Amino acid sequence: EWIVPACNITQDVLSEGKWLQQRIAVYNPFYYEQVVTVASGSFHSLAITESLDLYSWGWNNDGQLGMGPLELRPNIPYPTKVVYFDSKVKVKIVKISAGFAHTAAVTADGELYTWGNNRYGQLGLGDYVARRFPSLVTGFIDSRGAEFKVADVKCGLYHCLVQTTAGSIWSFGSNSRGQLGTCKFAPFATDNLDLDCIPEPAQDKEVVYKRNYPKKIDFMKITDYAGSL
Repeated sequence: EWIVPACNITQDVLSEGKWLQQRIAVYNPFYYEQVVTVASGSFHSLAITESLDLYSWGWNNDGQLGMGPLELRPNIPYPTKVVYFDSKVKVKIVKISAGFAHTAAVTADGELYTWGNNRYGQLGLGDYVARRFPSLVTGFIDSRGAEFKVADVKCGLYHCLVQTTAGSIWSFGSNSRGQLGTCKFAPFATDNLDLDCIPEPAQDKEVVYKRNYPKKIDFMKITDYAGSL
């Protein structure tokens, strides 16, 4: 129970190869400033404060809290600041989202960072390696070479959708049920000038199709789009 502005809790601590329970007092980060945005994954939680700092807590088995090596930061039962962004000259976080065990955050400068589980490429980093720290996602470049800033992000269980400031939508991660919404090949014009596409494969028996980099959902023509995902 919070004893403002601190709380006494019991936490598991690794000591000489053994897990021990230790009683500690932790600071309540939300006592002096308000929370403006929250998000939750399956077993972890996120919050942005009015100063645009990011806090995370909960299960950290895949590094989804963004706190670094797991042996240093096991599961954390109280809100803890993601200090990685302080090391980036006080990067401000404006949007957050969480999947089953991964996290995504958009900065005030329109950059996207992801971390946590990456089994299905849901971090959009071009590989399938989990990340313990926030990692910058790049590749929001269209066929003409135009590079886009990120406006918003929303994550499902094992995939993410990204909205750019230009209104285009990009996706990456698992496509087990066609949730990426992208075409296998470039969209083509039909006889009545509508755009058509052959969807990327979803799942064939035990094989789950996935993509580990951002790809534009280019048969969705969004013009003058305003709002959030």
